[in-house]
Amino acid sequence: MSYPFRRSVLSSAITIILVGGCSSATPTPSLLPSPGPSVGVSAPPSSAAAASLSPAPSAPLSTPPFTPTAIPAAWHKVWPGSGDPKALLQTVIATTHGFVAAGSGANGQSPAAVSSTDGVTWRAETITGGDRAPAELATWGDRILAAGPGGVACAHPYGLDTWVRSAAGTWKEAPFSDLFCGAGDVGIAFVGNVAVLVGVGPGDNPVVWSSTDGLHWVDHGQAFSGLLPAAVTTSGGRTTLIAEGPTATWSSTTTNGTTWTAPAPIAGLPGGLVIHGAFLIDGAPTIVATVGGVLGTLRPDGAGGWTRTAATGLTADELGSISMFDGGLLAVGGNGPGAQAWVSVDGASWRGLDLPSELAADGAHVAGVAVRDGRAILIGGWPVGINNATSTIWTGPASLLAP
Repeated sequence: MSYPFRRSVLSSAITIILVGGCSSATPTPSLLPSPGPSVGVSAPPSSAAAASLSPAPSAPLSTPPFTPTAIPAAWHKVWPGSGDPKALLQTVIATTHGFVAAGSGANGQSPAAVSSTDGVTWRAETITGGDRAPAELATWGDRILAAGPGGVACAHPYGLDTWVRSAAGTWKEAPFSDLFCGAGDVGIAFVGNVAVLVGVGPGDNPVVWSSTDGLHWVDHGQAFSGLLPAAVTTSGGRTTLIAEGPTATWSSTTTNGTTWTAPAPIAGLPGGLVIHGAFLIDGAPTIVATVGGVLGTLRPDGAGGWTRTAATGLTADELGSISMFDGGLLAVGGNGPGAQAWVSVDGASWRGLDLPSELAADGAHVAGVAVRDGRAILIGGWPVGINNATSTIWTGPASLLAP
């Protein structure tokens, strides 16, 4: 069964984000289970990428300050240069001092990372990881936490890896643990200074882990057996996990990253939803999901139920993944030979993006976008020969990504 987290190197992404619970004088369906017996155990155990998988504003992520430079009027290629090694970048994030992008080498093996303090000049960074590569980035104070899957010495053989990037741009890889064999694609959240990974591993194994350093992890997934964790985020001091199930959509919460409430059905939501993303929009939780083959949003109706709105400008067949950036929601996918991407402010009305001509190539894809101080960053890639691919970074005005 598929699950809506980040894609591996050449497949389309499914990143699920949910900002749980908002207060209102009018009763609304809760995204949180009612207080109940807690599950999980104590363990050493962190907010994650934009609008849900990212923590509160963080300190600088690199020593050099952000350097504003002239922004071109249209998409302009800035990486790789003639002397730069090719790489297949999978994700990009805006930081206080610029941008960081990460992924794998051109052959889909070995991790790769680049950074920029102005969005124009990019430098390669040293990162280890064997055949595993970052697919998710999240700011964590003055650091970045990264997670991603790939080949590893497991029985499958497939597993997860994590990395922490210091403020100075130095990457540290987690020591191998058998626990990594039980995970694949994950989402990142934080509770205080505790990092949380949520996702699904081989055999639909639920992944609910915590860590205090981003490198050593403790497993809390046993309480979620039979469910597919599909979303995680932090709102205030509470992290909410959303899970798909055959008869209901479930949620569980934690205030410390290690002890979770018993999973409980979310009132008013059916089972069998294909959840593509969930966000706090205009003060109300908004779930982007496919119901009966129709893509749309689910929002509280103020009377204990949920209002469904069919999406326009984007269909379930076209959608590969949804993520959030500083400016709106990004959907990537498409049914044609080239890449397609859309932006939205509410998850229901979508606008197709004009992309660089290179992304019309057969097999091309959009990996991610980021925005900082009026500058947009776009990362896309396409296959090169057999078992190889390459990425390009473009920059332009943030208006190119306006919903």
